[in-house]
Amino acid sequence: MSTDRIEKTVVVQAPRSRVWRALAEAGEFGVDYSAEPTTLVEFRLEDAPGGTRVTVVESGSDAIPLARRAKALRGNERGWAQQVGNLARHVSG
Repeated sequence: MSTDRIEKTVVVQAPRSRVWRALAEAGEFGVDYSAEPTTLVEFRLEDAPGGTRVTVVESGSDAIPLARRAKALRGNERGWAQQVGNLARHVSG
């Protein structure tokens, strides 16, 4: 398992414009870690049969302080899995 990258992909039953609106206008989630180095989160939206393929890539985790990195990776891995599921339910309904 890579310690520097998390990638999740889900196909949602919604057009790309609807998915982007849900991502771009979502409120803040989680604890404020603004004092720590940031990671880069990319959202890739591609047309897919019946909807849109959404790929979320978070990279740069190696910059997180070593004492918190493993916990952050576990939490972010679970968090992105939950968020892509939330997104699929939100835009498909």
